[in-house]
Amino acid sequence: MSHLPLRTPEHRLSAAKRDLGLPVIVAICGSTRFMAQMNEAELRETFAGRIVVKPACDLKNPHPLWADPARAERLKADLGELHRAKIRLADEVLVVGDYVGDSTRSEIRYARALGKPLRFTHPEADPDPSPLPAAPYEIALNGAGATVSISLPAVEPVPGLHVYELPAGHREEGDGAANPWRLGHHSGKALAAFPSEDDALRAAREVADLTDWTRPAEDLRTNEDLDLDEYIDRIETRTNGLLITPQTEPAR
Repeated sequence: MSHLPLRTPEHRLSAAKRDLGLPVIVAICGSTRFMAQMNEAELRETFAGRIVVKPACDLKNPHPLWADPARAERLKADLGELHRAKIRLADEVLVVGDYVGDSTRSEIRYARALGKPLRFTHPEADPDPSPLPAAPYEIALNGAGATVSISLPAVEPVPGLHVYELPAGHREEGDGAANPWRLGHHSGKALAAFPSEDDALRAAREVADLTDWTRPAEDLRTNEDLDLDEYIDRIETRTNGLLITPQTEPAR
């Protein structure tokens, strides 16, 4: 069976954390004006069984380590790079506070560029709540003995993965009606179903690092680096989604 290897440092890191059985790692971001709130968030995340990395130095408060102005200026740049490393290490990011300054905004965009799922203690503070416009997207629906294709608007939060709402006329009763939002592969195949767009967008970012989703569906099926167990685990335990079997959905 042929496959195309995917061994980027990010994939190796993800595989190593999985093999070690590490809990979810959360990077806390936010202005240092919210240090008390970040400490409280660290407590709650730790209580929930997650590993936490967060800012530790508040340069606005005097300390012998940064009493020298020149050293404090160098430290500010070093701490910025260090926090980006914490974001790369983390599985997800929690943004604390009802205000987002330039530094935190940069960290949010950096995390999104890496495909990291984000949570906000104050969602209204998100500087880019809907960063991607919808574009036409073709999906395949399996009817009574025939397959039909329909076009509908979708966003692409991760290269190769699309999020869209299944039209009312094509939803099944029960779970299908309660979970109309879909995470789909660019080939048109649905991967999972969700109750809301936010849930589907978060799921896309949750599985972004598992493989190169821009590849054809046939390549993914023969790619040994795509850990299906890890994919299933992330959808079932970290999201509110329902898995969809690798077949086209039935048409109504």
